[in-house]
Amino acid sequence: MRSVNPPLIDLHEDISLYYVTQGAGLRFGVADFGVDLEGRHCDLPKYERSNARLVFGAIAPLTPTISPERVEKLARSYGSPFGGYRVRAPLLLALEHFNVYRNLFRRHAAKLFPVRTMWDLERVERGQGTGLLMALEGAEALEDLEDLELLYDLGLRSLQLTWNFDNRYGASCMYQPSVHKTVGTVKLVLPPLFLSLSLRGYEQLLPPFKLS
Repeated sequence: MRSVNPPLIDLHEDISLYYVTQGAGLRFGVADFGVDLEGRHCDLPKYERSNARLVFGAIAPLTPTISPERVEKLARSYGSPFGGYRVRAPLLLALEHFNVYRNLFRRHAAKLFPVRTMWDLERVERGQGTGLLMALEGAEALEDLEDLELLYDLGLRSLQLTWNFDNRYGASCMYQPSVHKTVGTVKLVLPPLFLSLSLRGYEQLLPPFKLS
């Protein structure tokens, strides 16, 4: 039975990164998502107890590395020790994150489902399991704007322009003024949900989308 706790929306969980990196740097190791693993921030038993109805499953296509400069910057930003990450072949790596979620949906179909449509949101509202909305963290994976349509077809429904690194679409919390000169903003409407995207010089690629 579902908990009597009020419905919870979890706006960010690095579930796929946890599996892709096999829990690198985490003290509690790796286990099936259906196991109530002590110390792990989230898994299905914890979602059931907390009455988590909707979870934004982050897709962070990052590659762990050894880089003193990156470790120092990230640790300073987070205020605690942090691993080193860089971006390598982000679109290819993002596909593996989608694959992780797809396998979780298949393995735990009775309790976990993808949120892609308004009908899925109605299922969330009814409390029929935990809905997971796939969210891209950092737009590096969009090597071409048409990749946005590709990832949408795979289930992407939320886009965060940057993580901790500047990219062609926006400046991060580690903003470097020399990287970005002029940035315009448009909103791409991809029914039934909205994705916002900052662009610079890509107007010719916009006709397939509806602008608002």
